[in-house]
Amino acid sequence: MELPELAAACGEVERGAVLILPAGFELAPPNRISPEMKEKIGNLSFQSYRPNKNILVVGPVPGGNRGRGQIYPDGSKSNNTVYNATAAGIVSKIIRKEKGGYEITITDASEERQVADIIPPDQNLFPEGESIKFDQPLTSNPNGGGFGQGDAEIVLQDPLRVQGLLFFWHLLFWHKSFGS
Repeated sequence: MELPELAAACGEVERGAVLILPAGFELAPPNRISPEMKEKIGNLSFQSYRPNKNILVVGPVPGGNRGRGQIYPDGSKSNNTVYNATAAGIVSKIIRKEKGGYEITITDASEERQVADIIPPDQNLFPEGESIKFDQPLTSNPNGGGFGQGDAEIVLQDPLRVQGLLFFWHLLFWHKSFGS
């Protein structure tokens, strides 16, 4: 299934599942899962649903647009959210990663240390060489407006419209104050 995204392109729908195991069954601990099975599972997240250990929430399976600022069950952010700097300093390097996304290196001159932040692909990044504060956004907010709408002001560009609006307000005030 595909849904339109903000850019009028189509992307995959985010999918997940609820798995109900028979009574007495529960998810195996990580040390009992074979390497072959871990490879098949990939980055899927498995979580018990409330105290019921036989009901599992599985997913989400990665897709296109993951919703507004969604956080996966394992605590990691989706690609459709703002990513903040984990240190203050200068953005010294931005490296495009082979598997997609970026590694942003922030150099703190006062403490002579470097911190690398990993950002997923398709983000508007903070420019290289700029000074950045702790917890300042490294990416712009992709969630501006809803359903492709932007924030806007009502502008009465024609002076006659402004005069008409003032006249209307005056009549309304006069009628409410002194009218019948």
